[in-house]
Amino acid sequence: MTHYATAAFTNIRQKRSTSDTTSEIPGDECVTDDLDRGQAVSVERERTLHLPCHKCNITNTAKFAPMQWFKLSYAPNAEGRYHLHEIIPDLNSDEKRNRITSTIDHTLFIKRARLSDAGTYFCRPSRGTSYVNQYFDWSALRDYILRELQSTFYFHVDVIDLNEAEIVDVSSGSATKPRPNETIVERNLNVFTFWHPWSGCSLCDNYGTRKRIGLCTVKTRDERYQSGDSYLDHVMKLGGNNGIPCQSQLLAELADKTFIHRPNEMQFEECFVSCTPDVAHRRRRSISKSEILKANETVSKKKIFKENVKEGAYLVLVCPGSGLTKTVVWVNGTSPIPLLKLRRQTVNRISFDLLGNMHFSTTFVNDTGHYSCWIKKKLQRKYIVTIKKDNSAEVKQYAKYLGLSFIGDLVLFIILSLVKFANRKAQKKRLAKKGEERRAERQKMTGKDGSDSDSSSDSDSSSDSDSSSSEVPAS
Repeated sequence: MTHYATAAFTNIRQKRSTSDTTSEIPGDECVTDDLDRGQAVSVERERTLHLPCHKCNITNTAKFAPMQWFKLSYAPNAEGRYHLHEIIPDLNSDEKRNRITSTIDHTLFIKRARLSDAGTYFCRPSRGTSYVNQYFDWSALRDYILRELQSTFYFHVDVIDLNEAEIVDVSSGSATKPRPNETIVERNLNVFTFWHPWSGCSLCDNYGTRKRIGLCTVKTRDERYQSGDSYLDHVMKLGGNNGIPCQSQLLAELADKTFIHRPNEMQFEECFVSCTPDVAHRRRRSISKSEILKANETVSKKKIFKENVKEGAYLVLVCPGSGLTKTVVWVNGTSPIPLLKLRRQTVNRISFDLLGNMHFSTTFVNDTGHYSCWIKKKLQRKYIVTIKKDNSAEVKQYAKYLGLSFIGDLVLFIILSLVKFANRKAQKKRLAKKGEERRAERQKMTGKDGSDSDSSSDSDSSSDSDSSSSEVPAS
């Protein structure tokens, strides 16, 4: 049966002594009798994984008998071979540095799970052999998985990184709707979304937000029939009624199938809880306004960032440490921001992505303010946002106006200059013509005076001539 990190193991329970709590064994885990030998387990990255190594009804002698844990890695090496090796727990003196540990009853604990932790884990009685270290090609690995494992229990472990997986928002009011269940008849499979429980409300004594994640999951449609692939039937049997995540590395060989690429889903909704002591203890993500005011007074300068952007620009405020499984609270000044309400009011101009980061698709001057983000009642970062009015459009418009005015003035100046030049040229022609006319008149008048003086000269000459002739004496 498949188990998820956000839910308790239904077939694995922790034994506690009701009569003597001092004698209880830390981390004493066991498997109920109704569980088959194999089990599929899914854990989210950075969460803690614990795998028991015995059933609940065995004797203490069998429980504490020497056992060995082995791991068969899913990911091949550079040569395409898969690694089988014995697990050696960490033995650092500082317990905080011990990521892989084993309790006295051989329960295996893996803290801060990594993608490389994925694989098949199984425990079996110690045979006193030396350290096991073997490699298989895919064909041999497939045969190894299909064979009866000579072990007490084995677990097919998937480490899922939800931050890297494709996931879509299917909240009420979003553009994407939840996907319906699918049936693959030829493979005898059902594909559906397995919804995790809702997270705690982000705020108390105020309207907050809660969310939940839905994992794409595949399981056997009808147990009376087989898929025609013995390996797939084996994997689906491990999943039981809960199924196997579509992202499971156990399904890597089916990566070309459509259902493997079905995205995971997430939903957000508004919530309201009171700040009672019980709720505050149970819902550790809830935060009150008084806690916000107190933290703002002692905020470290290292957590304060300044954002100066122009009006109309795109702005993203990132909340460090956020993730799909974490609830982020945003505060404007000292007032918590109602995420879904703000998104509706601004028609998605201000929105929040699946990780909780704040997006301004277009900034306005009135967006200026102090914004802070919180995770689990802890202040992660504070932004001092200043939106400067962008006058570039007005400047461009004014420059355009000046340019057009200059061009218009220049054209007008040229036209006027040409007109003035033409007028001057015409005036010169008129003056030249008048000058010529005057000269002609003067010449004409000068010519007339000349002829009159010539006539006078001729008459005078004639008179003188006559006088002279009269004065000559007679002989």
